[in-house]
Amino acid sequence: MDPDCYVYPGNGFVPSQDTWINKNQPGQSYGSDVQLHIRPVNTVDRRALIQFDLTSIPAGSTILSAVLYVNDETGENYTVLIYPITGAWNESVTWDTAPTFDPTEIGSFNLTQNPCVRAAWLDTAQVSAWVNDPSVNFGVLLYASGNSGQDLITSREGALPAKL
Repeated sequence: MDPDCYVYPGNGFVPSQDTWINKNQPGQSYGSDVQLHIRPVNTVDRRALIQFDLTSIPAGSTILSAVLYVNDETGENYTVLIYPITGAWNESVTWDTAPTFDPTEIGSFNLTQNPCVRAAWLDTAQVSAWVNDPSVNFGVLLYASGNSGQDLITSREGALPAKL
């Protein structure tokens, strides 16, 4: 059993939108794909964007923990870093129109060769900021640096979308 594998949660928030962007096809949109691509090779850079609508959580609520679950369909050997997106976007976004993101990591998860559900504990201060001021909630960008292969995670159009 892979210690970095988790049970897909029954409850939680599914993405209000998600997509991926591709440096090699900077004008292409992937908003309806059933998989989100992450590929850290600098010349073939691919990044996933995921946003959750948290407005059903009352402002001022205490966020004790926030875990992002993703279904890793392919299995690779690297760490995926999670960054808060700082600008508005929609599923028609492309590499050329990608929003900015804060380079301060708010979570991460490890990939292994074993495809399974992965989990990342997110910075609760960041999630609290999204809950208390929905106008700053632009979601997260999943990215890995280095020279490793492509990983695929299930999008909201798939059977096991990300959950928060």
